[in-house]
Amino acid sequence: ESRGEPVNELESSREEYPPTSSSSSESDPYDSDSNLQVLSSSIGGSSLTRRDISNLLLSAQRSVLMGNTNDRHNHAEMSSSDSDDESGPIFNSSLEESSPTLMRLGGYSTRRRPPVKNYIPDTSRLAHNEIRLLTSSQPEFSPHKSLSEALHKRSIGVQRQKRLSSYLIPSHLTRLQKFRSKVFCGVFGRDGDIFVSACQDRMIRIYDTYGGNKFNLVQNFQAIDVGWSVLDVALSPDGNHVIYSSWNNFIYQVRILDEAHCPSYKPRGVIRDKSGYTGPSPQGQEVHQTALCLDPYENQGHFCIFSLRFSQDSKEILGGANDGRIYVYNREAESQGLSISAHNYSDVNTVCFMDETTQILASGSDDGLVKVWDRRELKEDNPTPVGQLAGHREGIAYLDPRGDGRYIISNSKDQSIKLWDIRKFTPKNDIYKFTKEVRNQNWDYRWESVPTAINMQKDKGHAEGDTSVMTYKGHAVLQTLIRAHFSPMHSTGQRYIYTGCATGRIVIYDLLTGHIIQDLDGHTACVRDVSWHPYYPCIVSSSWDGSVARWDYNASEDDTEDEDFKREDDKDCPRLRNPPKRRCRM
Repeated sequence: ESRGEPVNELESSREEYPPTSSSSSESDPYDSDSNLQVLSSSIGGSSLTRRDISNLLLSAQRSVLMGNTNDRHNHAEMSSSDSDDESGPIFNSSLEESSPTLMRLGGYSTRRRPPVKNYIPDTSRLAHNEIRLLTSSQPEFSPHKSLSEALHKRSIGVQRQKRLSSYLIPSHLTRLQKFRSKVFCGVFGRDGDIFVSACQDRMIRIYDTYGGNKFNLVQNFQAIDVGWSVLDVALSPDGNHVIYSSWNNFIYQVRILDEAHCPSYKPRGVIRDKSGYTGPSPQGQEVHQTALCLDPYENQGHFCIFSLRFSQDSKEILGGANDGRIYVYNREAESQGLSISAHNYSDVNTVCFMDETTQILASGSDDGLVKVWDRRELKEDNPTPVGQLAGHREGIAYLDPRGDGRYIISNSKDQSIKLWDIRKFTPKNDIYKFTKEVRNQNWDYRWESVPTAINMQKDKGHAEGDTSVMTYKGHAVLQTLIRAHFSPMHSTGQRYIYTGCATGRIVIYDLLTGHIIQDLDGHTACVRDVSWHPYYPCIVSSSWDGSVARWDYNASEDDTEDEDFKREDDKDCPRLRNPPKRRCRM
């Protein structure tokens, strides 16, 4: 709107409005002549031309935009970025209730094409990769196996010793919190003793999760200078500080639980949320918030850090911004330590440290590339990555390292997750081929359905030039930058990959087979962030339906399946075939 009225209101910018009825049926399965007839009949049975309906849709979309501009800053409305700025239409429940047909045809409906089904993963490269040896010692998950059965087989010598906690896959849903705004971020900290959540209502909440079964609010405070929403939060490894970012020139640092460094501490007069309370959020505690400037150009006016990470020693902060640059902030010197142009003005949606040394960095961008940087060889005036990983056909939404300095996963807008070995980079000739394909994409993942060319694509093996070890498909990356992670090392041996989904699910993949071993469906809107407890079989999901939910391993279901331990494979045990004879009477 701040850019002025378009010359032709039917040809508005894709950053301002979703596709109307002029879109092709391939990009919107609901845009058809039959739906236009339904719209016409729902309005009153009058005969309307396609142009009249387009103008009607456009008016409805503008009314939604005008009615929600108070919730974000003007620079977020002007965004040309397609990463988490939501510069397009905002969901309005009252408009949907009054005219569901308008909302559906206008691109607001949550009904979208389902993710790719029956995808057959190509495991040819993984079979010869070292990661198979690193995770093969873990038991293969099967829904028909249970913990008590595994213990029984171990005791009689049928099964060798393995990490039995890998069997404990969370599946039981418990709703923990419900808000009126979208929940964007949620992450465990302090070895799982606390949980930090960030919501679109600008509140950052800290919960006590000690023991894995608690979820008690111990501190909350309101974020400042927020445009659109808090987009990312990070908790320092020592558990003493939280940082967050939004659409402004700064990131903010807050010291948490500062009077007693334990998750059970509850400052007096701070906790105002009551059990079951679903009304407006409380104002929260007044805390000192330190502004850390990562933007080298003051008053740039349109700047955002999409991704934040702490170094393992808590001394540095790594950030990726919408100007295509990577920033490193030195907390000890209280100044910016590094700023490099990494992705040629494409949004840097995600960054991470590859290992505990903090020397190797990785970044993912809307150009579809994952770039690996070595700070020991890096020059700010002429930054050159040590290697690049290409294979995605759309932008990168999130990166998660395995922590060993060798493997990393990338979640992409092409509706797939890829596993990479950074010891094998993509040749330069193949990089150009993939970046060209990404540039040729003409759809917007924030409000459009996935094009058929991407959604229904079933590769026979790896594409030429794709150096990834494995590809995982079965979830949807739409509307926002959805996160994906390796499962914890302590409890699962990092045997699984789990991710949120735009369809409101949590999808858990087997890293070695690529198959979906658990599909958790319990939210009514996009699940943007998921966090697995480092020691307990527990996943906490943060969704745009305004809820925070916990998924636990259900031991009661396990007990019902274990009434009889005797199965077909128990015949291999000699003690079961020939039980010892008793020599005395009972």
